[in-house]
Amino acid sequence: MVLDENQVTPARDGLGDPAALHDSALLALGLVTNILEAAKGGTYHSEFINDPERCEYFVPVQWLQTVPLEKAIQEIGLFGNQNSVCKPTAPKWRSTVERLKAKFPAFDKVLPPTPKST
Repeated sequence: MVLDENQVTPARDGLGDPAALHDSALLALGLVTNILEAAKGGTYHSEFINDPERCEYFVPVQWLQTVPLEKAIQEIGLFGNQNSVCKPTAPKWRSTVERLKAKFPAFDKVLPPTPKST
């Protein structure tokens, strides 16, 4: 399922620790809601919601650059994974990392923290 980054963002400011599915929320169209309510197209292994070893975890991210779906980078040989977060340590991933660095030149830019709303 694809969530539009303009409509759905993590409900907390900045980066933080992974959160279990039952502790995760999204800010969607101005409302804070549980992920299972917002993401109707996926189950996220909801049968394991109370099992800390098997439940889904969500990791807040700070997108430095996004592109429309029609401009997505899709090339033969790039590493792909259904998980949204992974740590590229295997040597075979190096070419994917280098190619994405070239496509996203601000890959190491650090954004200032988002001011907390009152």
